[in-house]
Amino acid sequence: MTILQSEVLHLLGWCRSVQIALVLVREMKRGSESPWHVWIQSLPRRFNTLMHWNQQELDQLHMNSTTAEQDLLTRVRKQKEAVHASYRKLQRAPVATKWNLTLDELVWAVNVATSRPFSIPSHWTESIAESATPIVIGSLGLLGIMLFKLQSFSHWQNSKEIVACCRFVLAVSVLATAVRSLYQQIGVSTAALVPILDIINHSSTSSSQIEQTWLSNRFEAVIGRQIQQGHEIVHSYGDKPNEDFLQYYGFVEIENVHDAYTANLMQWVIQHFHAETGRVQAVEKSKAASKLLRQAQLTREGWSPDTMQALHKLLAAETHSPFDMLGSLESVKHYREAPAKGTADQAITQVYQVLYHVCQQIVASKPTTLVEDIASLQQAQDLEVQDQHHILALQFCIGKKELLQSCLWQYDPQQL
Repeated sequence: MTILQSEVLHLLGWCRSVQIALVLVREMKRGSESPWHVWIQSLPRRFNTLMHWNQQELDQLHMNSTTAEQDLLTRVRKQKEAVHASYRKLQRAPVATKWNLTLDELVWAVNVATSRPFSIPSHWTESIAESATPIVIGSLGLLGIMLFKLQSFSHWQNSKEIVACCRFVLAVSVLATAVRSLYQQIGVSTAALVPILDIINHSSTSSSQIEQTWLSNRFEAVIGRQIQQGHEIVHSYGDKPNEDFLQYYGFVEIENVHDAYTANLMQWVIQHFHAETGRVQAVEKSKAASKLLRQAQLTREGWSPDTMQALHKLLAAETHSPFDMLGSLESVKHYREAPAKGTADQAITQVYQVLYHVCQQIVASKPTTLVEDIASLQQAQDLEVQDQHHILALQFCIGKKELLQSCLWQYDPQQL
């Protein structure tokens, strides 16, 4: 970010997406003089991300039934407010006047900066890679000498010291690689725009990987399987629900294997099932258990076994600690499949009643049904409706309602 003036960085703080956006605006203002000119010209001028939806269009998502659903609308509002606040701050910087920066230009650039960057190691991990490179090369050379057991090697003076040195530098290189990998995994990274690779579309089932090679400062796309001529190369943007794809990328993935519906099961239990006060307090004291129930995830495989175990212990009548088995292998085995008919105890029956009741109430609160949404989407596609926001809203609603409908089928108490 050295091309940004210090007063701009001071105003923006660590708002990385806006910093990248300003670099992009600067290059755009340079026109054909910018080395990025051809790539910038190829970028879309319009985005379907939720930042560009008005309130009426956001209402078509049908995300007003619960506080958990409203979190998406809250995130969108805060995202808009953050960009507008950054623009107001930039008005105090001379660079904004110099570039004649408009709000629309900043919003466009922020969309690019949030939808197209790749995560790369931070400067700290990059320095590890750079310093480790000669060590690795040297270690490989010495190791090769050892493996081939050159005859002259045994006659070298201080050969034992050389072997010890080789082992040392090899150990250092392995350690440096492990540390760098660890820092990448825990999120010590930054964002970078990578032209050409950023045009690859998303598929949650893709096995390809896009990674930065640390022996050379470049990105590589590793497809992982043979691609026939004429077929599209795709890449997974991450295990994300459709909320994230729609908010930051402007699309909804049909049959998204990682899509999820979030519900506050704790709130439902307190309001409708009158859980014992002591057991509720025990949940609230456990951060892990509280998160499991307040941010419960319904996926295509159902509610997680750990979530069901926490709910079971919350509703059970026993006096022992409700979380002594939380996350155990027994809970995973116990809730992987529905109990055989007639074998469920009262608490297990209540678990199914809660989960069924939650999904039933949410489905009933929607202004349209799953069948109606599917018919509306088919009609819009047949008529080639140009309103992309309406199409995306229908696709989004269908995905969520399919999850809720699967919950009604899977957790019907009548099957116990």
